Amino acid sequence: MNRLNMFPLLARMLFLLGSILPYISFATEYAPGFSWHRNYDWIPGSVPGSSIGNPSSDKNGNPSWFYAYTIGDDINSANAWYRQELSPMVWDDVWFGGSGAAVWARGYNKPEGDNVDTNPPISKWTMIHDVSERTKSAKYMPVVEWRNPVGDGAIINVGGFFKLSWKGYYTDNSPDGLVDVAVALKNASTGSIDLLYSATLANPSEGGALSSFSAITTEPWKISNLHLDKDDALRFTVRLRSDEDTTPFWIMLDDQSTSIELVGIGTGVFSDGVLSFAVDIGTGEALNVKLRLIEDNPTYLFELDPSSIEVMPKTPTNIATFSSGTGQLYIPSVMIDALTVVNNVQMQLTNKETFQFTLLSYE
Repeated sequence: MNRLNMFPLLARMLFLLGSILPYISFATEYAPGFSWHRNYDWIPGSVPGSSIGNPSSDKNGNPSWFYAYTIGDDINSANAWYRQELSPMVWDDVWFGGSGAAVWARGYNKPEGDNVDTNPPISKWTMIHDVSERTKSAKYMPVVEWRNPVGDGAIINVGGFFKLSWKGYYTDNSPDGLVDVAVALKNASTGSIDLLYSATLANPSEGGALSSFSAITTEPWKISNLHLDKDDALRFTVRLRSDEDTTPFWIMLDDQSTSIELVGIGTGVFSDGVLSFAVDIGTGEALNVKLRLIEDNPTYLFELDPSSIEVMPKTPTNIATFSSGTGQLYIPSVMIDALTVVNNVQMQLTNKETFQFTLLSYE
């Protein structure tokens, strides 16, 4: 649908230019280009059986990675597991009696114990949902939650790919093992949890034996220019659609390719001749839009790129102003590069047909 055809001129201008994220001060240790990778940031727990150290810190020492478990139904349900309350995992330094790597897990059975009633585990590289009857853990799903440590107005890109491996003791007649993978955004201000990415995959060895070939790697995925405020979070999780199974059976999700990158801080970003910013259209829906620099002499002239309009999964907290009476757009600040922010930007609508704006002033 062409959104520009939905409104007369005044409504269109309010729709496109009514809201731009104003500049907000941020922790000085974060700048565009900073990235988070769970396996690189991994910090072991210090007290077996305790949640001390969870959430763990990023490279700047700020709590970012929360290891948790939850319950709930499949991805198509109103009670989908990724929307539910999370419970913190505890540190297990001798997972499954020392037979595996140390992990965060739902429970701890001490060095001599096994993994009964302690699943699911989350390791440095993977997370597991186990539906084996023996482990008494089928209803619990693992969740990695990245908690925004930057503050209000962080603009990030997130993406990667997932590798899923169906595991168990099936030498023949293995089940279809449908698996849901989800990446979701938690809006701290409203409490809403919205799905950003999902995939549902089936056991490629269905009907046969589980082996090294019982694995699938998803297509690369990426979400760009995602706007996050203080305490917003991203959830990464997996759920095997299966009842408790008398034959040991579990799914392992390898998420180590997932990367979160800080693109901008608290405002629109100007890069490679394009001004990208967020727009609140006044109906509870927010959009990402871009203005392209088309002239820089004798004045700076920008034009809306209609193809850039994207619905945002959350509405930014802070609002800028556009006067429909004067056609003047006020942008509190624009990030030019990692070290340069211009403030109090004034722009004037000079062509109503092509939505062109002339830069008047800035500080």
